Amino acid sequence: MSKNVLVSVERLRRIRHTGQPITFTAAIDYLPPIDYETRYRELCSTVASILEVA
Repeated sequence: MSKNVLVSVERLRRIRHTGQPITFTAAIDYLPPIDYETRYRELCSTVASILEVA
């Protein structure tokens, strides 16, 4: 995973711990600015990582 995605995972975890819902749009905003297909794949990977530690 790229450093940007790892940083994104940490940001999403922080959002999750504050009790705010993680929406698809909010998660997309935390991913690095790249093409949407790659962004979607990384989002799925990020969400899977969060669910593993939940």
